[in-house]
Amino acid sequence: MAILIRYTRNTPLIIIVCGGSYRCGKSSCGDLDTVITHPDGESHKGFLPRYIQYLKDINFLREDLVFSMHSTGGTDSRVDTYFGLCTHPGQELRHHIDFKVQVYSRGVD
Repeated sequence: MAILIRYTRNTPLIIIVCGGSYRCGKSSCGDLDTVITHPDGESHKGFLPRYIQYLKDINFLREDLVFSMHSTGGTDSRVDTYFGLCTHPGQELRHHIDFKVQVYSRGVD
């Protein structure tokens, strides 16, 4: 989880919440579901492409599956989505990871 948080120093107050079986503390999980938001309702826009590039630069993200941007395109969903495959440092086994960047709502943090 620390590898996911390190980049957020560049965007103060960004909130990253891990969900799914990882958050529930299951002994194993097939993927990592992550929700990203910001309490000001604006700073989350455009965050995902920069964040994905950072995670690629440090060789955490290895393959893209889906990457869609809706927060700035005037669409109804306003949710940016990334599905990909990642590896833990020093390992080659790939795991599915999902990022959803959305407008802040109470209870996300």
